[in-house]
Amino acid sequence: MTYKSKGISRRKFLKSSALTASSIATATTLDSCTSSTSKGPVIDVHMHLENVGNYWEGLIDEIIEQYDYAGIDKGVIFNMWMPSRESNDRTLIGYKKYPDRFIPFGHVRPIDSDWEDEIKRISDSNWKGIKLHQGEMREGGPDLRKTTLDIIEKVAKYKIRIVLIHLNNYEQIDEITREFPEIIWIIPHMGSQKGREDLKLICELVKNRKNMYLDTCNVGDYHLFGEAFQWAGIEKILFGTDGFQCSPLVEKAKVETLKLPTPYRTPRLTDEQLSMVLGGNLAKILGL
Repeated sequence: MTYKSKGISRRKFLKSSALTASSIATATTLDSCTSSTSKGPVIDVHMHLENVGNYWEGLIDEIIEQYDYAGIDKGVIFNMWMPSRESNDRTLIGYKKYPDRFIPFGHVRPIDSDWEDEIKRISDSNWKGIKLHQGEMREGGPDLRKTTLDIIEKVAKYKIRIVLIHLNNYEQIDEITREFPEIIWIIPHMGSQKGREDLKLICELVKNRKNMYLDTCNVGDYHLFGEAFQWAGIEKILFGTDGFQCSPLVEKAKVETLKLPTPYRTPRLTDEQLSMVLGGNLAKILGL
């Protein structure tokens, strides 16, 4: 059928054809991008079931919607910025609703009188690890180091194997990861270090310490990922989103973009390396 038999002008026909070709090209490009992502399971190591302590009805389902859209299979979940018992109860609610999508981590804060009971509770059930944050541990007294060590000693006592801990202080990170080698340490936000040299320092520590890993979530200087992954070693990097505050889709794209050329001339991630970062490394830690 020609443009004349359709009853339209040649100009409109050519314009329509161009738009159709553009749509096909765009779809092909999107399919190509999708096919270049991880071939293994994609597992998020850092998902809050709250937004800085705020919770609303339907939030858990919204996270699943975000995961489905971004192509994320599973996520480590926890709650923070609320009493220890409440946070863990909320995490269990999410886990029981989506046991095939969520991996539960417990949480405690030292201002709660029952924090040690909650650590024991976490060790006695199907929890996979625990999440700690310096912002909450500072509320346990003037000496952050002492408060942190007090909690970690109980974590070790009850044989909780994995700790996801937000600490900015390099010396304290070095100390606790050295003093408790039986614990697997995950340091979020690529160590929360400021600037290239501090990032390199924490990456080199992780590379040389068998029980340490870094997660990628909520890092503004993600343009340094190419170098940082090389400094720490691909096998020491875990994909994280810091949802629900940060977009899982965006956080995943920060990692996937390393499949493409960068202005920093760092090596492109291979399919195997991308799969390791997006889920393979964490699957080994969790025994999945």
